[in-house]
Amino acid sequence: MTRGYRCGINQDKMRLILHIALVFTSIFSFAQDGYKVTIETTNYENDTLITGYYYADRQLVQDTLIGTDGTFVMEGEASLHPGMYLAIFKPNNDFVQFAVNGSEQNFTMKVDKNDIGRVTFDGSKDNETFYQYIDFIQSQNKEAEIYRKAIEDAKARNEVDEEAEIKMAEIDLKVKNYQLNIVSQYPDFITSRLLKSSFNIDFPEFKGTEEEINNQKFYYYKDHYFDYIDLGDSINLRMPYLHQRITNYVDRLTPQIPDSIILSIEHILKKAAPAQETQRFYISHFLNNYAKSKIVGMDAIYVYMVDKYYSSGKAEWVDEETLNKLIDNANMLRPTLIGKKAQDIKVIQQDQSEISLYDLDSDYTLLYFYAYDCGHCKKATPFLVDFYDKYKDKGVNVLAICTKRDTTACWDYIKEKKMEGFYNGVDPNHRSRFKLKYDVRQTPKMYILNREKEILIKNFPAEEIESIMDDIIRIENEKKKALGSE
Repeated sequence: MTRGYRCGINQDKMRLILHIALVFTSIFSFAQDGYKVTIETTNYENDTLITGYYYADRQLVQDTLIGTDGTFVMEGEASLHPGMYLAIFKPNNDFVQFAVNGSEQNFTMKVDKNDIGRVTFDGSKDNETFYQYIDFIQSQNKEAEIYRKAIEDAKARNEVDEEAEIKMAEIDLKVKNYQLNIVSQYPDFITSRLLKSSFNIDFPEFKGTEEEINNQKFYYYKDHYFDYIDLGDSINLRMPYLHQRITNYVDRLTPQIPDSIILSIEHILKKAAPAQETQRFYISHFLNNYAKSKIVGMDAIYVYMVDKYYSSGKAEWVDEETLNKLIDNANMLRPTLIGKKAQDIKVIQQDQSEISLYDLDSDYTLLYFYAYDCGHCKKATPFLVDFYDKYKDKGVNVLAICTKRDTTACWDYIKEKKMEGFYNGVDPNHRSRFKLKYDVRQTPKMYILNREKEILIKNFPAEEIESIMDDIIRIENEKKKALGSE
């Protein structure tokens, strides 16, 4: 088995390392009271310097410093929370990153504004170690570029430059050994954390067809994705790589269906449990992220988060008013989640007879809530009329419900928009409670149901209904065909 690492000789990977870690931080098992970070600048004429820090996907202001003769001091009586910080220079907001760790909270950094990438430190061994590593990587990358070009030139001639490939392998091994030495010698340094966060996953040997091996590698990679990042360590919340890694895990390594996403979220939150601040941040992050998601069906994740962490009392940081709003919103959404069986409703037709949603005997039902004075409804309705004309012979029915109390205006609208082919109804006294059952807080509101009146899709653009219906019919036919062949 071979241990894989991100190697500095790769330009893209090197660029990523340099971007996230020009200067770094370290945290140890003990803390101290008070901090004092002195920033000595040259060629910087402004008397103001802003310091900030990373916090998951954010960069927040820590302090505004007023300097004397180019020297700025950030200090306080209590210990500074360990993490990656920023020194931001006016007027162009150029910045360098620096670290404050648990044992090195009193140090000096020197920055030349004309060479902002070159920073020196007095009192921070962690930073010194990292900058030595950066210098080493730059030298190795410069040497490797010669052999890289030789290999590319050989490929262009359909040849192999074996000597150049051997030299590249030697440089790669040298870089790996350098990395391992740092990690071994300074396991608590943020230098080691940054290097480990970029290590590749160890893969065992897999057997099977090429497709089977690729699948095994993918699932192994996903299972071990956080092997080199301890989510239970709160320092990671203040490092620049954490949020990107978590987002990649949820958005790219996870199938984008609610059940799978929920499993990935729970995996992350479980690992983050020892770091309460990190877990709390991501509970809120995932709730807000899926509350505003425009992707159909993702409201199921929002409802899950409310039920699991807010209704249960685990989110003690939320005030009562906000908590009640979250719970009320989840309760409105819950009956209309995709896959749920739609609740029956009865409405009044123009001849004063009642019609029930469950009276419609069809393979598919489009349930359409609209208002005659709704601008978006006026744009949507013609698409639905055209849709019904094309799909009524394919097992599709439409139940359209006017949400307004003025029933005369509802019937006029139906005639004007040529909706007579639909099943049309009104409920001016809201006896069916359709607004609560179908979350009709705004219009238009549309659902497509199957024969069993299960919700297949909702909240889609009216202009896309034909392509959506084609996909639904195709998928249902494939299911029937698969069942018939069993």
